[in-house]
Formats: sequence, C-alpha cells, structure tokens
Amino acid sequence: MPTRLPVHRKRPAKASKGTRTLNHVLLAISLSLIVGLLVLNSSFIHHHPSEQPFGHQDLMIPRPLGTLQDRILPDWYLTTECSIYSIDCVSRETKRNNYQSYPFPLVNPNLKNGTLPKDNVIWKPARTFPTFQKKKEKSATEINKVEVTPHKDAQTCVQKATTRSLKEQLDDLLPAYNDFKQKDDHMNERIVYTISDYSYAKDMIDDAFYMARVIMKLDYFFLVAMDKATIQLACDRGYPVMGWPQLPANMMPEYNSTDADSYKSTKKVADVALSKWLIALEILERQFPLFFFEMDVWFLKSPKSLWKDQDVDVIFSGHADNPNYVNIGIYSVLPTPKAREYFEICIDLFKQRPKVHDQLIMMQILYWEMAAKKGEEIKWRKNMGNIKDVWGLPPPEFPKFPNGYVTHGRFPIWAIVSGERPILSEQIVAIHVLCGKPLTAPHGKKQMAKEMGAWIGSNGYYDSADAKYLWVDGHIFNAISMTMTHSGRHDWYHYHDMQMLRWTIACTIALANHTGRIWVMPKVVNNRGLNFLWSILDMETVEPFVEVRETNFPSNPQTWKTTQRYNPTSRIAISGDEKVTIQLYQQYNAWSTKSWPEAWDFPYQSASDSMEKWFALADLSNDARLLLAGLPASRGLLLPIIRLYDKLKKERTKLSFVDLKTMSETDVQDFFRKEGIQFFDVQGNTTFDPSVPVDNILRVYDSLKWCKHTFDDAGLLELLPSRVTASSDCYGQGKPSK
Repeated sequence: MPTRLPVHRKRPAKASKGTRTLNHVLLAISLSLIVGLLVLNSSFIHHHPSEQPFGHQDLMIPRPLGTLQDRILPDWYLTTECSIYSIDCVSRETKRNNYQSYPFPLVNPNLKNGTLPKDNVIWKPARTFPTFQKKKEKSATEINKVEVTPHKDAQTCVQKATTRSLKEQLDDLLPAYNDFKQKDDHMNERIVYTISDYSYAKDMIDDAFYMARVIMKLDYFFLVAMDKATIQLACDRGYPVMGWPQLPANMMPEYNSTDADSYKSTKKVADVALSKWLIALEILERQFPLFFFEMDVWFLKSPKSLWKDQDVDVIFSGHADNPNYVNIGIYSVLPTPKAREYFEICIDLFKQRPKVHDQLIMMQILYWEMAAKKGEEIKWRKNMGNIKDVWGLPPPEFPKFPNGYVTHGRFPIWAIVSGERPILSEQIVAIHVLCGKPLTAPHGKKQMAKEMGAWIGSNGYYDSADAKYLWVDGHIFNAISMTMTHSGRHDWYHYHDMQMLRWTIACTIALANHTGRIWVMPKVVNNRGLNFLWSILDMETVEPFVEVRETNFPSNPQTWKTTQRYNPTSRIAISGDEKVTIQLYQQYNAWSTKSWPEAWDFPYQSASDSMEKWFALADLSNDARLLLAGLPASRGLLLPIIRLYDKLKKERTKLSFVDLKTMSETDVQDFFRKEGIQFFDVQGNTTFDPSVPVDNILRVYDSLKWCKHTFDDAGLLELLPSRVTASSDCYGQGKPSK
C-alpha cells in the first residue's frame, strides 16, 4: 500500500488583536442577515405542482416554518394520489402529508343503547332532515346516450359507405389528400387508417380521431367501418369513413357455413384480415405510403419519428415478450413493387388457407426473406410459436416473387409496447393491448388502457364540467375491504363476506342511478391483495343503471386538473343497527379539513325508512361534484333487505322482478300481502308497498352477475393488478349471485 506523504503548509502570519475583533463583528452581522433571509423565505414556500393542496397550480402558499407534515388533508384525498398499481404510494404520501382521520364515528363494541360519541360533530334536530323525493329512474338508453348533431351530409355518407365498392370509396376518399404528394418531404408523411366494429367504435370513435389529430399529429386519417352501426356513428359526426363492402364470392375463401357460430367467427377473421391487406394494396397502387394501426392501440406521442427516412419496404411492431415475433397490428409501408407484391401474396395464401391466422401468413413470407439473406433453404415453417402443423399436408405451392422478397424492419420494442401486460417506459410512444385470443375482449382491452392511464377520454370523459361522481366511501379502502374492517360489534361479518360486497355494490349503484351520478369502481381488498372489480363483476350488467369509470379514475390527474380535486365534495354515511337507532352524517366541502360533520339521530323504524333517509341525504348533496357515499360499518341495516330478497327469490318460479315492474301497484301489494312480505312507511306503519330506494336496490342486486362468487377462490390470486390482463375481464361472462 503506497505511503501517504505529509502535506507541508506554510502557517499564515498571526493577525493583530484589533483585526480579530473586527472580523468577529463582521461574521456576526453576516450570520444575522442569512438567518433573517432564511426565515423570510421559508414562510413562502413554492411547492412543486404535485405538492400543491387541492390541485392549485403555481401558487405561493404562505405557511409557518416546519415540514410538509404541517399540512392536513382529508383521508379520502389519498385515493387521488395512489393508483391500485402503486405499492409504495400510501407509505410515501403518508410520510409527506398529515391525513385526517375518518370524520364520522365508528361502531364501538362498548356502546350501549345505540348512543354514539358526539365530539367534533354538529348534531342537528330531526325536523331539519330532508324528505325523500321520488325521482324517475334513468334507463340504459338515457345513461349511454351521447348527444350528437348529425352531420349535414350524414345520409349521403351512409349511402356511399354501404353501397359502393372498395375502389369506388377510396376513389372518393383519397382525392381529398391531393396536396399530399405536393409536399417536398411527402415520403415521410403517411396515409393512416384503422379498422373498427361497433364494439370499439361505440365509445372510442371520438377518441380515435382526437388521438389521430392532436396526439399523433396526422393530416391524413380515415376509419374503415366493419358494420353499419359504426358507419352511422362516423357519418353522424362528419368523420372520413369507408364501409367494408360485401366482397364478391371469388374474393372470399370458402367456409363450412353449416356451423353458424364457427362460420360467423371465421367470417369475422376473414373480414379483418382482408380489409387490412386489400385497402393497403389499393393505397400503395396509388403511390401513397401508409401507416396502419388497430383500434386496441393507444398512442401517447406522435409516431412520425419512428418512420422518418424509412429504408425498408415494411416496418412492423414487435411483441414485448418476444421481440423476434412481429406484431401485425401496427405497420408502416412504402409504395414499392415489393410491398405491393407482399400484400398480394398474403391475400392469395389466405384464400388457400382461410383458417391460418393472418399474422402467421405475413410472418411466413418474412421468414423466406430472412432465410434468403442467410443463404438458407426456403421452406414452409411447419410450426410457428405454439401453433403446430400450420399449413397442413400438402402445403400450398410456393408463390413467385418476380420483384424479390419484401424487406422489413422493426419499431423499437420500448417505443411501441405490445403485450397482454404492457410495461411503460420513459420512451413510450404507444401501447398495444393484446389478449390470449385475437379479436376478443374489446371491453377488457379498453379497461386495461383506462387503468394504465392511456385512455384518451376526448369527449368529456375526464374533464366534463357537468359530470358528477359517486365513490363508495368508508373507514378502510372505501368500505370494500373484506379483511381490515373496524373491530366493531358486527364487522366480523365483513371478513371475506362476498354477500356484503355484492350488497354494498348494489346499494351504491342504485344511489348513483337515483342521483344521476357517474359510479366510480372501488378497489376490492382481500387477504391476497387488491383486485379490480371488473375482473370479479360483470360490468355489462351494471351499464343499464349507471355510467361507469375505472378504478384508477380518481388518481388520474386528468380528472381534476381543472378543479380543486372534485370541489365541492360531500361525504355522507349511515350507521346504527336494526331495531335500535340509526345515525346519518354529512360533511359538505369534505375536501377541506375545516368543515365539520353534521349528524341526525333517529330511532330505527324499518329498512325502507333507513334507505329513504340515506337517499334523501344524497339528494341534499345535489350540487356537490363528488359524493362519497358510506354504508353502515355493520350488516344490521342491510339484513332486512337481504331477508326480503331471499324471500322474493323463493318465489322466482312464480314471479320475476320483471313481472313486478310491469304489474300495477295494487297487484304488487296483493302479491306481497299474500306472501307475508311486509314493509314499513316513514311513520312505522305496516304497508305492502316497498319504498323506491329498497325497490331500486333489489332490482340492481337481482340484475348483477359475477365471475367470482367467493373470496376463497384461488383464482383471485391470478387477478392481482400486476397479473390482470384483458382476458381477465368478466364482461359478458358473469352468472347470477349464488
């Protein structure tokens, strides 16, 4: 080890006594000035926008010296900070901020006679409580209806898209892009198109054109509509669209049409494959370069830099889990003879082998190109991925390539991420959400895009000034925790109690329907972790009652970027027990910790009376942008409704809820009287007519379908956020409650 040499320093001359005194005075004055400046500056701390309370941006917020712990925020505010994906968020934010406790009293096992502590609560007389007002229910048509003024040429547009051939439609469409070839750098521009049926277009058509214009910065974009409903949507909005025509018989492969389901599925596959190739071929023959993407691709940036100065015939996307496996959902093509020949051969091979997936056809031709480059034997690939014996015996004849094999390249895997669980990096341009089976799970793919924050939401989805929301609220995880409930008299019922989850969901959906609010899906907690509700509940059965938003909607800044995080906010709750007493609570402007909860105390009369009061309290919060609706911490208030449902369920063979809805009021009452099913009016008198809230809750509960019926289901482990895919979606697959 080298020896460290000593450092010789020359000692400075010793200062005089007078000089030392002057230096001490100057040092003291300097320190005083520095401390004064620090005190002044610390009283006006300029926070990073993410640290601004209640969404304020670029404000100088005066506050005394101290740490961020000095700022107190309501506990629900944490939901706007932490998505279901984030593991470290709660601990990080709790260290950074001081969150207020749940503002309403909790059920206490030591209480007697139903009395509750009255600290920090303004108790109001019962006579000031609002009266429940019956409202007209919203129908599914009213909930899902989007107001659009039809374009002046909509009728002509529909007629052209449904009667003209593919070439005729493109002859009409492409002249609108005549300025394309006049640009000096026109080979770095693209004619861009996507294809869609109604399952995507019904809630994505506006997003697609907004994304193309604003995010992708495209000048030349049109939609290929696969059905008449999509054509009508596009024409009503004045969007450039062409309808996929009924092709001549010689263009379509032959199928066994005796099996209706198989024929329908195979016909859809053929339509999608041929629409990609035939339209690409027509555009290339007109000497336009093109870019194609499927409707389950969401762009976060413009892709123009990815195809700039393209030097191969075709550039494809790849797969995140297999970069060597091309993804045919996104590609850029130059108008070269090799590229045109490539699509012609794809069409010819598909007509010979209509059951071979279009991706395998496109890949087979690329394998020949790669083999030719390496000087290897040109042959049919018998197996591709997990697909065995792709071409059968004997295989098709080898196609001829008079212009030579097509050349191809790949977009960077980190730029366009394609996979069942796309992983986003700093360099992300787009995500392509896949699932195990092609051309399936459109709802699941859209849910994945929403939860990951890639959803466009152009038509007021995030920032509508008129939108009002309802969240399920409560003490732990918005009252949907099945493990960490408060240790009260009745909370043991909550542990892995799927029935309580189902009733909580039904009650809040019914309340959202009554108040005309958008219902935001809550997180579901069990001892295996967090779950997305849409992987457990069939959301198709929810859509007739309410408009829905995803689990991560609250934590997406797009939802509150223009407001003080849902201000004004109202928080309500109902507590108590059957046949004892009930308490109702409201905290208006619940985004402020200075607003005191108000409360009312009533003797218990009936389940109908309790639910009417809960609904009336929600009506009192009508002008609040966000309503946080809390159900009782115990099962007691819901037990009478559960018993009623069980009684009615026994009569299902005699009478359904649909029958009840169409019967006269007298007939309904006669039926209940005969079956001994009693309700109670507000005064506690016996009646055989259910209250509107109870009736709505029963109908919602009876309509909901589920894919998981117990928390002991091992499948829930596969549905944790990090493992969920579009294929995990319960949409259209649920079964009634057991």
